[in-house]
Amino acid sequence: MRPVLRRGGSVHRLGAMAGKWGKSGLGAIEAFAKAQWAQGKVPHIWAANRRYPNAQNAARYWSDHKAEFPELTSAKQYVELAHRYRSVADSPTPPAGYRVWDRVHNNGDSAGYVVYEMSTNTLVSYDADGVPKTMNRPAPRSPSNPRSFRTDIWPTPQNCLRAPGQRER
Repeated sequence: MRPVLRRGGSVHRLGAMAGKWGKSGLGAIEAFAKAQWAQGKVPHIWAANRRYPNAQNAARYWSDHKAEFPELTSAKQYVELAHRYRSVADSPTPPAGYRVWDRVHNNGDSAGYVVYEMSTNTLVSYDADGVPKTMNRPAPRSPSNPRSFRTDIWPTPQNCLRAPGQRER
């Protein structure tokens, strides 16, 4: 049986591995959701994908990227930091040191947006509803990092974000 968070008739499934992630994983993300409810907010923890529900996907991204964030000690802090970066995108113009790109489908519909903080090299991607999809610190492609940007095409992460289908604010 999958753990479920219930609030006001809404059901949020936490995934089959909730007990396995422990205090610093899914349990911490559940605590984040409960804190959001206590503040009267709907807890949009993390974007789901085809394979993983919301909270499990957040815990998976934390597991994949925690080495890039030595200042964070838990999945809860990782999720909270990703949500704090959303305030940059909510402002009419990004503050100094931040860049925001809107991702646009070919038909003109929003595909979400990306926030990049230059001083920490932190990139956060959001879906069209403003729910975090990933947060990482991009590094050039290498054998140990095969999914990152290619420096022969894009010298910096910012160059990569200027690709077609993205508009800078």
